[in-house]
Amino acid sequence: PLHGNPERWVQMIYYGCSTCFVLHTFLAMLSTYVDLQDQQVDSSGAPVARQYERGSRPISKALEFLKLVLMGLIATGVLIIIYQFFLAPLFAETGRPLAPSLLCIALLTMMYFAVNLAHAMVAAAKRGGGGPPQRPGTGTELELLPVVEVYLRAAKDAVEFCPRFCILFIATLMRAFQLSHGRGAPQAWCQASQVAATGAIVVLAFVRVDVLLSRLTNVCVNLQCLVLCLSCTAGIA
Repeated sequence: PLHGNPERWVQMIYYGCSTCFVLHTFLAMLSTYVDLQDQQVDSSGAPVARQYERGSRPISKALEFLKLVLMGLIATGVLIIIYQFFLAPLFAETGRPLAPSLLCIALLTMMYFAVNLAHAMVAAAKRGGGGPPQRPGTGTELELLPVVEVYLRAAKDAVEFCPRFCILFIATLMRAFQLSHGRGAPQAWCQASQVAATGAIVVLAFVRVDVLLSRLTNVCVNLQCLVLCLSCTAGIA
């Protein structure tokens, strides 16, 4: 609504996502404690290196499953809110136009949760299949899940920029409101920089297709460095 609080169902999603986040944090600490209890040590007290067995115990599998469910609920709630308030108005015949800063924030937030959820699901499926993690280029035939997990891991590292740029965009928008007494927006060049940074992060997240194709490595790496420089330059601007 133009004035007042969001709808009741939106507030319930806020509370639900917050509760799921607290529970997810608690389960993450509990899962780490269980893994440490299962850690073997040698006679000198140093941890013994062993093969990849994370999530092999029933309690570990249960905790990982609950964490994945909570992460899915959080991502679903966030995506519903973003669609309702940011994406749906774009296709409506009537409605107030959204500021470019808000659209960039919505896109980065949506991509951040979607990529993290996809990586968590693929990683959980791979752990359920057992076996140590594999990397491309080892000369062995790789299954689909390990390759996709490596690709999504690179995308997950890239979307770590999303919260930082979202905070920067929000601060810029609030500063513009403060200077214009709530009637203005950031300068055109500033909004263009926000759009450029958002596009660069989107490309950065999915540019490493060489992991899936096992070729075009030099092109993808050079393009990755280029868009990384572009995003940092736009953020500084």
